[in-house]
Amino acid sequence: MNRDSAKSRQGFALAVAMLYIAIITAVIASVVSLVLAERRITQDSAARVQALYAAEAGIDLALAQFNREARGGAAWRGWTRDQETYRLNATPDILGQGSTFQPKLSAVADTRALKITASGTAVSPVGSVVLTQNLVVTLQKQGQAYRIRTWEVQSAQRT
Repeated sequence: MNRDSAKSRQGFALAVAMLYIAIITAVIASVVSLVLAERRITQDSAARVQALYAAEAGIDLALAQFNREARGGAAWRGWTRDQETYRLNATPDILGQGSTFQPKLSAVADTRALKITASGTAVSPVGSVVLTQNLVVTLQKQGQAYRIRTWEVQSAQRT
């Protein structure tokens, strides 16, 4: 009887050990899954911020051109003109240096409506998802300078 009892205990200990191993494996798998999901969310968030910065850079560049023109300076160099609008597609140097997000901006300045529309895009390194932020700004002229009257962040797009 002693022998059967020892074997029974060994079998029970083996079953308990396997149960512990299964539980630990499930916990590790859950933690790894959560870490990977959090990494993707963090990378997407960082790319979205880079896209927003690129769009803001487009607004700043266009506003500077409006003000240069208002002061009688040579404005809109490097921009493509289409009647009353000017277009710029670029990768801002300051944003692109060492960035894994590959930020780009696109800006359209309407000199008649005093409106600037800018889009910034950035690529999230996780899954190569392209995130876009859109900004629309209307201007008003105050003396020899233009100021931002309204600022609208349009919804971010993910492709």
